[in-house]
Amino acid sequence: MDLECLTRELTGLLVAGERIRSLQACYSDVCVEQSLLSDLRNHLANCQKTEEDLENERKSHAEELRQINQDINQLEDILKTLRSERETKRARLTKRMDELRVAMNQANESMRTCESCGAQIHRNAPTCPMCKTRSRSKNPKRSKKRDD
Repeated sequence: MDLECLTRELTGLLVAGERIRSLQACYSDVCVEQSLLSDLRNHLANCQKTEEDLENERKSHAEELRQINQDINQLEDILKTLRSERETKRARLTKRMDELRVAMNQANESMRTCESCGAQIHRNAPTCPMCKTRSRSKNPKRSKKRDD
């Protein structure tokens, strides 16, 4: 009986040894899976942080773009106002120039009518080339008075 008992114990030890090796293999696999899971969690945390950083950067760029567009709109409004003012000034100056041209033409007429024959003669001509009449000045020369 001793032998039978020893055989059973040895068989039990053999089975227990195989189960221990099987459990050690499972433990080793679980440790590897846990390490992979830990690496995956770290990677996901890094990805999430990167995503948050990128989102913050996108928001800051969007704010910068909004500010740039607002500045562009303000500059366009200023430019539109300046162009409008320039056109108003140009129209006013054109009108003023036309008025001055008319006034100059009326003030300095290059031709006048001869009093004798009615021909058009130069305003500074002393005699009419048609009728040879001497023209009279509207403002005759004044003689200088001498005090003696």
